[in-house]
Amino acid sequence: MMSKASRKGDDSKGEQQQQQKQQGEEQQYEDADYEPEPEEKISIVKTVAGVCVLGLVVAALSATITELWPSHMAPQSIMSHAHDVFQADPDTANHFGTPLKGYGRDNNRHREGRRNFVEHVDHEDPIDKSKRTRVRFNVEGPHGHGMAYAEVSNKMESGEWVYLCVQDLQTGHVITLHDNRALLMAQAQAGSDEEKNAFRKMLGQ
Repeated sequence: MMSKASRKGDDSKGEQQQQQKQQGEEQQYEDADYEPEPEEKISIVKTVAGVCVLGLVVAALSATITELWPSHMAPQSIMSHAHDVFQADPDTANHFGTPLKGYGRDNNRHREGRRNFVEHVDHEDPIDKSKRTRVRFNVEGPHGHGMAYAEVSNKMESGEWVYLCVQDLQTGHVITLHDNRALLMAQAQAGSDEEKNAFRKMLGQ
């Protein structure tokens, strides 16, 4: 027969094993259902918010730089340069009179300060694969009102035009100041370097 001391020892070992098993199951349950502490959640939220704010700052800075230092492909810049050319052109000045105003679409508000939207289209030329911007804006003088049309290419220098013209909206008369479309097409299709150089000289490049 087993002594009382032996039975107590066995009972004690059994209880210890059962407690260890229960503790192991509780630890596995805690690992499976682990959730970040509140401090960790706050840190994650701050990180995500910081990235979003940084993205907004970069976008705003990029827009500001573009507005302050526009490239020669920017619609406002194209309209400004074209307006300067029209003002200096004797035919345009004689036809519409001076001073000559240039402005974008007014959205029927008839307020000069609102006429700052320049209608434009960005596209890629299918022949020379250049990036181009085409604009349309109003030209108005004491003798009449016209619609100006201009297009520039990223393969041309500032001040050079694919075409630049203005049409009198009352009579339909067109004054063409620059039209290099045929030359640009021929240059793109030219085979030899000599031909390409010849077309560059004709374009003043």
